[in-house]
Amino acid sequence: MVDKPPMSLGSKLAFAALGLCVFGAATFARDSDFGAATAFSVGAVTVAVHACWHLHKRLYFWPIIALVSLAHGAILLRWSMHLPKPTIVVAPVVYADFVAIVALLFGIDRLLHGPASD
Repeated sequence: MVDKPPMSLGSKLAFAALGLCVFGAATFARDSDFGAATAFSVGAVTVAVHACWHLHKRLYFWPIIALVSLAHGAILLRWSMHLPKPTIVVAPVVYADFVAIVALLFGIDRLLHGPASD
């Protein structure tokens, strides 16, 4: 595993700005619960991309991120139409979502390149 320095202040501010923009756009499109759920979902994917950035040159990295993002979009659109308060349901699972994305990327990397790839 590559030892990475901690996130810079600029990266933290960029993640926060992205989250606010996504929240604002989704809230404008529907409501604040949908905005929060969408921002949590985008946050989980972007932090997973940041955590696995050393894999970004692999052929499978971006297609997997695209499929995960499409799955999040489909789930959010269908889920938020049927639940009155999706934020209550989505907020606790954001960390598990992040862990699942990272595990998927590392699992595929391990299958394709063996246990010692960095």
